[in-house]
This record gives sequence, C-alpha cells and structure tokens, in this order.
Amino acid sequence: MKSSYRKEDVEILLTDVTDEINSMSETERAKVGYTEEYEMSEEYLNLCKELGQKYIRQTAIAVGNLAEQLYKYKSQDVVLVSIVRSGIPIGILVKRYLQNKYKKNIYHYAISIKEGIDKTAMDYIMSKHNVKDIQFVDSWTGKGTVARTIKESAQNFEGLDPSLAVLSDCLNITKYCGIREDIAIPQAPINACITGIVSVPVIQKDKNKFDGATYLEELESKDFSKEYVDLVEKEFDYNCNADGFKNDLQEYEEVRDIAAKFNVDTSKINPGINEAARAILRRKVDTILVKDKNDAQLSEIIELANLKKIRIQEYELKYYRALSIAID
Repeated sequence: MKSSYRKEDVEILLTDVTDEINSMSETERAKVGYTEEYEMSEEYLNLCKELGQKYIRQTAIAVGNLAEQLYKYKSQDVVLVSIVRSGIPIGILVKRYLQNKYKKNIYHYAISIKEGIDKTAMDYIMSKHNVKDIQFVDSWTGKGTVARTIKESAQNFEGLDPSLAVLSDCLNITKYCGIREDIAIPQAPINACITGIVSVPVIQKDKNKFDGATYLEELESKDFSKEYVDLVEKEFDYNCNADGFKNDLQEYEEVRDIAAKFNVDTSKINPGINEAARAILRRKVDTILVKDKNDAQLSEIIELANLKKIRIQEYELKYYRALSIAID
C-alpha cells in the first residue's frame, strides 16, 4: 500500500482501493466502512503543528522507554505490528530507536483491525517470522477498545501474544508503554497528515486480500508524516530505561462514572488528551473536561477547543488529564 512514508520505515499491509472507493456513491462507501477524512483548515493545521513542537522531546523519551522495554522483556528480534493509523508513527520511531542503538534489523508492519485482526495480514506476517517475536503497537489508550479487540481476535492465531505496546497508557491496561500518564501526542488531532496520508481501513469482500484503504493524494501539500518522525528521532535519548514494564494490569471505570454524572452514554465520551483532541476534529463536542486548565500538557487541546468555541470545564478527573463529551 502506498503511503507518504519511506519504504524502509514500514510495510503497510493494506490493499489500495483508491480507484474503487472514488467510483462509489456515499451509500456504497458507508457499506464498506469508509470514512471521509475530516477537512482541516489551514489555521487548525498550523496550530496543531505549532503546539505539537512542544511535545517532541517528551515523545522521544517515551519512545525510548517503550523501545527498551520491548528489547529487554519481549525480544531482541521483536517484530513490530502497528495498528493503522495512529500506531504507524510510533512503530516507525521504535524501529529507528532500536536500529540506531542496537544495530538490529527490525521489521515493522502496519495492519488493520477493522473487524478484529486482519487474518490475511497476520497470516502473511506469521509466515515470515517467529510468532513469539510479534508485538502489536499503537499510540495511546483511551477506553481500551483497541487492547480488547486485539485480545479477543488474537485467539484465532496459535501462539500469538495479544499484548499491546503504546506510547501513553494512563489506564494501566497495556503490558508495555512509554509512560503511564495521560500525555499529549502530536498526531492525535491531525489524522492522515501525520500518519502517511492513508485513509481509515475498509473491509474487503475478498478475504484473500488485505483490508483496503485509499491513498489521500489531495493531502500531499499538507502532509508532514516524514517530517514528524524525523523531528522526534533527532531528540532520542539513548540512555532510556525499561522501567515502565508491568504485569499487574488493571482497568478503571472513570468513563462510566462520568457518563452517569452527565447523563450521557459512554459512546459520547472520548477520554484522555489525545482522544479528546481527535474528537474536536471528528465530532460535535459539547464540553471538554480538564483536570487543571493551567496544566502545560493541555495547552494544545485548550487552544483547539477555543478555536472551535467548545466549552471547557475544570473537573476532578482521577486518571485522565482531559476528556470530551459529544452531543452527536
């Protein structure tokens, strides 16, 4: 599958269905699960880029921590399998860190979990590598949906480890993570323009093919996927450690508590800085709850909310720094 990334950074196991999707009606697109890319104004995109610069260093440190955990506790020959789309830049950065420091040839793939783990893609990977070396990678945990999806569908593949490695996990539900806090990750509110300008995956009728996606050529002038990973790589600290590894996983119910408090369904809530930032672009958000308006980690989401004229309310959050409540 074509993307704006360098070929040596990632092998994206998706079928290019750009021509097919472009020839479909909106109804036909909806049937295969295709989602149109949300249009970003220049003002919005420039604000995201500007604010994202603040978090390059902390992203680089978290990547180093995650990479060291995988090298120490998973495998020195780890095979990275990123979740399309937000997992791709994290997988690329972990790959670069390990290759730069340990001089290892690290394989990195990206797959769809549109309806669970794409069987065709996983069969392809397992035919080439030791199943014990395979590690799923994503950016952050929100409600833990990705982690649960992988855990459920991994049962269909003998010997496959369903654990998930992420950059940020404030819920303590992943085995490996760069930091167990809710931190701002620049790609969260930007979507395709920082994840290789590949669309969200679509389901293929032909199960012998990888799930599909389109290449968003019209976004090439706005894309900075390569620029972003290059900037983070320049900030790598190769003295990071593997202290974030945990086996005592737990899951919290804060989302359910807040849903009950505000009399909304849990589907209306996007928890964590990154899920909330993404919701500002994708959904009609009524309120952003923040733990502390003066928290530097929240400068991006507060400015984005102000740009969209969304109400911001301080609230005594336990595990998240911020979350959004939608009305759509």
